[in-house]
Amino acid sequence: MGEETGEPGTKYLLLNKKIVGDFGIVLEPTNLKVATAINGLVWFNIRFLGKATHASSPEYGVNAISKAVNFCNKIESYSLKLKKREHRLLGSPKISLTMIKGGIKENIIPESCLLSLDRRVIPSESLELAEKEILNLLEELKREDKDLNYEYWRSGNYEPAEIPENSIIANVVRKNVELVTGEKQGPFGLPAATDMRNFVNDAKIPAVTFGPGGLKEAHSIDEYVEIKELIYATKILTLTIKDLLS
Repeated sequence: MGEETGEPGTKYLLLNKKIVGDFGIVLEPTNLKVATAINGLVWFNIRFLGKATHASSPEYGVNAISKAVNFCNKIESYSLKLKKREHRLLGSPKISLTMIKGGIKENIIPESCLLSLDRRVIPSESLELAEKEILNLLEELKREDKDLNYEYWRSGNYEPAEIPENSIIANVVRKNVELVTGEKQGPFGLPAATDMRNFVNDAKIPAVTFGPGGLKEAHSIDEYVEIKELIYATKILTLTIKDLLS
């Protein structure tokens, strides 16, 4: 459905094909927990620009990696500030440096260094706020270093989403999880981004995220789902559909 590559699927069907419904269930690995809240995310890319020269005379160049390191230090401080924000089910927002690429040879001062960051956004935040805070850090660094030059762009963004914990769809799915597995269900939030946002934010359809398997195994080399959980999920979904259509 394209949830990993820019959401052409679910969002398009909901908005362009006018698919309507009273409730939605987005199938993602939650270990059979019923998520009424999910994080959003923004992917930031910043290319720090320098000037190449021979490493024996670094004073004639501008080291792009050094510029990037200064920004990384600001990100570490910013990460500590994010811990002061809290969502009841999702905890604090997160920011992670996920990729870095710079330099072409051991004896050449690098003229370019590309950083990629992953920012997880809780429902009380907005994507615009997350971006503004990153840009503020870059502007702060620019004031401290007049030689700083960079290029900036976003390569992906997904909104957070949330519905009331006691909404009809959440209560029905939780009831059936307990019926099938015998395990008591409490409030739960999934820290990942899912297509639940398209149902809740775009189509205004109350939805939950639910499914067999866990995030720990998702995107790993050997993805898997326990057969028992798969059978449980099938029974839970069948009972839920029956309840909602009765």
